[in-house]
Amino acid sequence: MPDSLWLKMAFAFALSFHLAADTRPSHAEERSAPPRLDLDAPADHVRQIVSLLRDNQPRRYAELLNTNLRRHTDIDALGRKFAAINHRLGAPVETDWKTFKVVNVTGHPRVTGRLAFENGEVEAEFVYGRFHRLLGFRLRSEGFVADAFDALKDLEPQQEHAEQYWRHLLGGEPEKAYELFVPAEGRRVFPKEEYLRLVGPFSAAMNNSQIAAIHLHAVRVKQPTEAGERLAIQVYHLIELEGRRYTARMTYEMNGDRLQATKFDTGNFDDAYPVGDDAMQRRFFRSLVSGDAQNVIDLIHPVDRRAVSPAVLQAFLTACREELGDFRSIREGTFSAEATYRGMDRFTNSSCSVEFANAVIPISCRHNFGWLMSFNVQQEFAGWTRRLEDTTAFERHGKQYLMQLIGGDPSAVLGMLPKELGRDIGRDGVEKIQTACRQRLGAVKSIEFTSKEHLADDDLWRLHFTIETEKEETTGYVTYEFNAFDGRIIGFRVAFPADE
Repeated sequence: MPDSLWLKMAFAFALSFHLAADTRPSHAEERSAPPRLDLDAPADHVRQIVSLLRDNQPRRYAELLNTNLRRHTDIDALGRKFAAINHRLGAPVETDWKTFKVVNVTGHPRVTGRLAFENGEVEAEFVYGRFHRLLGFRLRSEGFVADAFDALKDLEPQQEHAEQYWRHLLGGEPEKAYELFVPAEGRRVFPKEEYLRLVGPFSAAMNNSQIAAIHLHAVRVKQPTEAGERLAIQVYHLIELEGRRYTARMTYEMNGDRLQATKFDTGNFDDAYPVGDDAMQRRFFRSLVSGDAQNVIDLIHPVDRRAVSPAVLQAFLTACREELGDFRSIREGTFSAEATYRGMDRFTNSSCSVEFANAVIPISCRHNFGWLMSFNVQQEFAGWTRRLEDTTAFERHGKQYLMQLIGGDPSAVLGMLPKELGRDIGRDGVEKIQTACRQRLGAVKSIEFTSKEHLADDDLWRLHFTIETEKEETTGYVTYEFNAFDGRIIGFRVAFPADE
């Protein structure tokens, strides 16, 4: 095993470590090897793959794969991926094969071009290993991404190994972590003392933290990015500690006929890949038409719930329930989702056509480690804000805003406005309003909410107030617009009584 290894601290308590595996070709790879990509005629290989996709032939497709990857390929899962792609895109149609070209990425060829299907064109990328043997392909267009990677099986030992490694390392047992990470034949080159010197501070810092849970999130094929890189499998976990969470990744490279752990990272990687599991989206769609705001609030991270107005959300969900009816299903072949690990987060952006009792509508969602962050229902619910019954929170907010506007801090005024409106008015604009208020009205004595009106044409609420000042009594209003989660100011007025 070459004595090539490195470690770096990305930021506080983020760790990345790499132990190089033997990169010589294995005898197993040379025996029963699939056909190589012909760099001078890449379209021939692509044409063969597309025909196997069209005919839903995952087993014959697997014969084209890198030998070791083929060993871990789940044919049934691959067949389901092929069926979903065919349903979404339709049959292939005439393609200009001359547009396909080979791009070398540190010695690993990628064939790129545009494929035409009945339902539109997609950008296609076919990825090959260092011996020019197929690793998989990816198809992408607006609102759609799919691939033939990550249909994997028989990796339970690696999943268990990675979880045990993190438990030892984060649980203050770096010696046991070393024995799991460094194989016996590598310990002469990389002794325990050197490993402990490098990871000791990290492990010690974590020792006082109680591990609440370790969740398996994904197992996927690593696409080559470095010269001489071998086939690798990556196992992703979410580690929950007291008040903190970490994304963790363990990389296994094929060494002969076995997968050997060669690298681990916590929180300092940026990966993106398609996902096929729609369970959390289905849970949200059921909550969307449940008629109960609490069902959706429960899907939002506790920290983010503070930005949600239950009354506004309830009004929106009531409209959804009345107009859409019960959730039925996700239209087959329309679901598309991509997961992105970034820093300590794992975002999932998804879109699909959703069938309810009364309508079929497109919906997109954004989750972070399963917690709902945002959604977009592409359906007009005209007048839905009329269902907003409790405006108490906005009455308090409007009163505070007028207090600040007439005689408060300009920064506080701008802080209560949406960013774009605050930029339009600017600090100078706020100060001019405040100067006029001081000259005409003097200091504020009290502000009281008096009434509200629904502006049906724009689906807004306008809240009216009486304002008592040093010089006289006047009126004012604050106008709010709403999304499903909350409301924001889009207009306001303080009346100046006519001059005597």
